[in-house]
Amino acid sequence: SVLSEVALGLIAPSSRTYVARLQAVLARTYAVVNRGRHDDEGFDLCSNTHCQLYKPLSVFSDDLLRVAKVASLETEGLIIVYNNRPIQALFHSDCGGHTSSAGLVWGGPTPPYLHAVEDSLDITGTHTSWTFSISPEKLLAALNQDKRTYVGERLNRIEVVERDISGRAVRIVLDGDRAPMVRGEELRAVLTRHFGPRTIRSTRFDVRYDSDLFVFSGTGFGHGVGLCQRGAFARIQAGQSFREIIQHYYSNVTLQHLNQHLMTLFDGTSLRYLTQPRNEPIRYTY
Repeated sequence: SVLSEVALGLIAPSSRTYVARLQAVLARTYAVVNRGRHDDEGFDLCSNTHCQLYKPLSVFSDDLLRVAKVASLETEGLIIVYNNRPIQALFHSDCGGHTSSAGLVWGGPTPPYLHAVEDSLDITGTHTSWTFSISPEKLLAALNQDKRTYVGERLNRIEVVERDISGRAVRIVLDGDRAPMVRGEELRAVLTRHFGPRTIRSTRFDVRYDSDLFVFSGTGFGHGVGLCQRGAFARIQAGQSFREIIQHYYSNVTLQHLNQHLMTLFDGTSLRYLTQPRNEPIRYTY
């Protein structure tokens, strides 16, 4: 099923059976909730990080295929629900030690199950740290290509004016000819679109001007909302079950099978999954 393939695309080879069970439940829940996300394009989900990262079975070893298939069968039909509704099972690579509330990251109301939680466990004892340095000229050019971050002909400084409990930059002022205030995740989206996803890896950063360069330094990788994969791997190593892990990251949720009652929320039991390069959608069952 697609759950096997999605799970394989997301897990580290060294943490197999337990991670595959967890990721299968997440992938299934996400697929159910987001069915029809690309309906106007003739398919449901795409195969990159906009929807769910997908890798074809042919790129994996027979052993890893077996692990993923067993995990998807062991959790067959299992999804995460809040008040009897499937949740938006958001996840990311590394929270840096603390997740964030969805509303503070993107604006709008925060779903009751997507509030910030502390995540002290870590595989190696240190979360992902990173640094990205960029010249003022290149940074200015990137900012000015988006109306949200347009500053004019000069950029004096970048100031974080609000942080959340996790330390992520919630609001940032870009001080130039204009001084727009943007969300941290908006700035990250603009800059990673120009410089790549491994540049500004998260909004849990500080920024300074040093030796004629703007220097961003931070921890974590991804938006920081929902399940932290790095933290989840550490919890698996500490002996926690996938049920315990899910209930840690998603407040007050339960696990239910995608039974006939829940399926009345949807039209049918299959989804169309578009792989890359763009071709005819492949249809999979949940």
